[in-house]
Amino acid sequence: MAQHGTAIIGMMEVEGELNYELEEQKIQAIRTSNLNTIQRFLTSVETDINATRQKIHSRMLSMCEEKKKLQQKIEDTRQRIQQAEAKRSRDKEEVQQLERELERLKIQLQGKKEELEAQKKVLATCMEEIKKKESLVSETKAENQEKMRQAEHCIELYKKYLGLDIICLQNTLVLKFTQVSQINPEAEYMVRLGLEEDKYTLLGSEPPLPSLPQLQEELNASGNLLACLVQIRKLFQRME
Repeated sequence: MAQHGTAIIGMMEVEGELNYELEEQKIQAIRTSNLNTIQRFLTSVETDINATRQKIHSRMLSMCEEKKKLQQKIEDTRQRIQQAEAKRSRDKEEVQQLERELERLKIQLQGKKEELEAQKKVLATCMEEIKKKESLVSETKAENQEKMRQAEHCIELYKKYLGLDIICLQNTLVLKFTQVSQINPEAEYMVRLGLEEDKYTLLGSEPPLPSLPQLQEELNASGNLLACLVQIRKLFQRME
């Protein structure tokens, strides 16, 4: 009988280890998915940055070319004026027309200069925004890595000290406790936990706990999930 009992306990331990290994594989898959999402986000930001830089660069090249053309036109106009004055073969009206054309071109050139200066300011602003986005991406990546590390650490603590098994169902976690009842250590006690927009929701428990609303309020105030699970375990133990 003693040998038979020892064999049963061994089988239960192996089964528990298999469940833990399966949950750890699920957690690893979630972590990989999060890292892939971050990578796609980084790639998208990098593509936007490169597209903005190329667009501004092309615009500045175009404006510089227009500036050169205007300068050439001004030079051509000046030469025409000089030729007209030298030959004195053209009447006063033509000279005045050329002078008006010269003034118009000067105004256009000044406008292009001002537009070029404005584009330089836009470029400087874009570069500042790019730096902010790059900094935000770096901070977001670091924060997500830290959250994943903390989550893995917490899960290991839950498994070790609370006999806890975690099942992920979309935005809901099903938390199953064992080793609660001294009479029946294998008996399962369950609580369902939801998380949306950084807010926890205790959706229900089995057996029912009347104090779930109060526990939910304390959990959202402190953010200490481990302490909340320890309290829930104690409440299950008191129900024996």
